[in-house]
Amino acid sequence: MRIEAVLAAHHGAMRREDLLICGVSRREIQQAQQRGCVTRPYRGCYALPGASRGAVAAAALRGFPTCVTAFRDWGVPVLDPAPRGAHVAVPRNRGVTRADPRIDADVVVHRGAALTGVAEVDAADVVYHASRCMPRESLLVAVDHLLHRRLLDASRIRCVSPSTTRWLAEEANAGAESPPETLARLALRTRGLSVRTQVSFDGIGRVDLMVGDAVVVEVDGRHYHSDPIAFVADRRRDRALQELGFRVLRFAASEVLSDPACVARAVVAQLGGAWSAR
Repeated sequence: MRIEAVLAAHHGAMRREDLLICGVSRREIQQAQQRGCVTRPYRGCYALPGASRGAVAAAALRGFPTCVTAFRDWGVPVLDPAPRGAHVAVPRNRGVTRADPRIDADVVVHRGAALTGVAEVDAADVVYHASRCMPRESLLVAVDHLLHRRLLDASRIRCVSPSTTRWLAEEANAGAESPPETLARLALRTRGLSVRTQVSFDGIGRVDLMVGDAVVVEVDGRHYHSDPIAFVADRRRDRALQELGFRVLRFAASEVLSDPACVARAVVAQLGGAWSAR
């Protein structure tokens, strides 16, 4: 069995005993080191040369990547400024201290009762740990993404702070399809506006956000500017919505990411202050 394939299937780093369980022989481990295909960052811990710091730290500590490290591994969008370091989850009953030589300034250790006795950290655990390190808005973007991909059950959302748990339960939405859409929705709701996500219109299709019964908000990604067919199709949709009596506001993803409140300001200006509270 090729050790490289086994390591690749386990985030790129594993402990020797786990490699042996997977059928890799001691001789193969030694030969792989000699060929330079595998490194030994810590005693008893082996990794592919390109393994992430989080994967190596997790293997060394007999833990699992969590928080922002797990989000990145799973392709979950993480807003800047993101928490620094490699975030690793270990059971709370494991004796790991800051004096441990496997922990340096770039390793953040997370603990929690939910980890004790389980084989691997799941999405709900990762969200719990991330709530210690990430601002609410960034956490909401990640949770929306997980809900949209059905990697997380909304009923299992739990944070370090009960108030953050309640806030996420109220604000998270599986319909969100991008970070700018999440931030735009949050900005509108923060202003007390009634917002629906991914509303469908017969013969027109879905719109990103519907504010009350009057304003449609669309957040355009890069394809809007680079794809002339998409540009024309969106203009046609806008005219169809306007013929139905809706006001359509379009925002570039970049401007929403830099200033989410600009969406709420523009919508309130369109409504002239006569908007309904959520």
